[in-house]
Amino acid sequence: MKKVLFFCVALCLNFAVKAQRSEVTVSAGNAGVMMTNATACVEFDYKNTQVGEFPAGSNKKDAEKIGNLQSLDAYLKSRGDDFVRDWPQDHLKAEQMFNYEMTRLAKKGGFNFDLSNPYDQKGKDYKVRVIVDKLDMGNGAGYFIHNPYSFKTKSGGAIFQGTVEVINLKTGMAECVFDCPFVKGSPNPSETGRLKLMYMNLGQNILSLVKKGVSNGGAVAASLSKPEQKETSAQSTQPQNPNNKPQNQNVTTNNASVFTVSRIVPQNFGLEDNMIIKNSSQYIINSVIVFENGNKITDCQNLAPGEDRTVMKFSDDALSRFRGSNLQFQIESGEAKSSGAQFDVQYKEKHDDLIIEVISSGRYSANDKSKNTSSDKDQSGDKGFRMCFDYMHGFWDNNLHSDQLAFLFGANVIQGLYVGVGPLFNGGYGNGMDFSCAAGGDFKVRYTAPYWNVRPYIEYDFRYLYNFDSKDGGIENGIGFGVCFAKKVFLGIQYSFYNTEVAEQKTKKVSYTYYTGSGRNRKAHTGYKNEPYTETHDEMKNYVGIRFGLMF
Repeated sequence: MKKVLFFCVALCLNFAVKAQRSEVTVSAGNAGVMMTNATACVEFDYKNTQVGEFPAGSNKKDAEKIGNLQSLDAYLKSRGDDFVRDWPQDHLKAEQMFNYEMTRLAKKGGFNFDLSNPYDQKGKDYKVRVIVDKLDMGNGAGYFIHNPYSFKTKSGGAIFQGTVEVINLKTGMAECVFDCPFVKGSPNPSETGRLKLMYMNLGQNILSLVKKGVSNGGAVAASLSKPEQKETSAQSTQPQNPNNKPQNQNVTTNNASVFTVSRIVPQNFGLEDNMIIKNSSQYIINSVIVFENGNKITDCQNLAPGEDRTVMKFSDDALSRFRGSNLQFQIESGEAKSSGAQFDVQYKEKHDDLIIEVISSGRYSANDKSKNTSSDKDQSGDKGFRMCFDYMHGFWDNNLHSDQLAFLFGANVIQGLYVGVGPLFNGGYGNGMDFSCAAGGDFKVRYTAPYWNVRPYIEYDFRYLYNFDSKDGGIENGIGFGVCFAKKVFLGIQYSFYNTEVAEQKTKKVSYTYYTGSGRNRKAHTGYKNEPYTETHDEMKNYVGIRFGLMF
């Protein structure tokens, strides 16, 4: 149900993105240069960015009327420490949408962008430089009153004003310049989400101009000096390790510090699917290279604080081969050089994936070694809130049947132990009886065994049902067992039993008095007869059901 809802929301947003009208033109050069078969990188320049608000009802013609301008740093500080702390991570997430749009050029024979490290200009032919002059961050409330066919800022979307330059890195010349006085994204409750949709629309507008072959006569923009090489959150460098082997000690290069760490993957991890590297430090990490027995097996670049990336995917349980393996890591960070920070690695398991967390000193200590073997399982075992849908078809005596639906809200209180409660609906039919309807509640405790692909489970249900036909309620108890497939699908059987009040028709012998004769001859006699009566008593009844469950 949740996935269907998310799909519908995403579908609506997709149409909303296409509905946003923006103004992007070629002010110098020829957009056709981006159809050159060449390698390219990107750069986002926020050095002179100002944040403000476009007036209500404004459009591209009012691009200079943006008010309440302040520097990006001042804006972030005014929003609170969380915004200052999260900005390095948030803007990289937002820029990914623009970078993704740029990769579409390669499919038509144009610029080739490397999404795994789009900011590294080493060995590249061109750089697409996005100069962010002004930003309107939009507003979350506008998400609910969105008018996709207007330019009104009250419809919630973020607005970009600036230029985009296509720079030949060999000559330092800008061969094409896009003027972007008004680029608006679709609404979103999250500020990062609004920036993502705005950058997506910027990329789509540029691709449209490239596709149409728009130019201004072939003129080339004035010469630009080469960008100064300095560390920013949008740049990364490659590890200084030409032999592609793990180094024996931590070293400091001109631009970054390189750390080497060796850790053994716990044997008790139930690994199956993916290897993920997560930056759990407070620093931007230029690169992480993973070695096994001195041989490089994977790597990733440019990880912002809190960001994670899937670096290897496996099938047929192949990830399990890393259990007990001694993996080596080479970690490079430019930010760590000035702070003197040290890096370490810890392992976690979640959804049968191996999570490799890169942590900095102060986040991990010798007294906290237990974190190195913490194990979070899949949805059947993850600790935390879980919803569960249960369906059971019951087989009763006398060819009676029932269908039961339950929606449970609960949590895995410990690994594999789920406790939930929620509404219950039941319908009974068969053997010539009219359909009967009942409703009530279900309390469930279910334990799912870990570490297997197909995982056995056992459960107990306590249910209360009120029958609308008989106008009475009753209590059921159920004990079931089965297996869990695909980490969240449950299939099994359940034996349910309940007490019910049974009415039984009986007869009993009762005495009575009758008379014969009259006057002085009148006599009283005692007689006996059988009288019917109803006797009620509690009786245990049971039925067997086939149960299907889905946890999400």
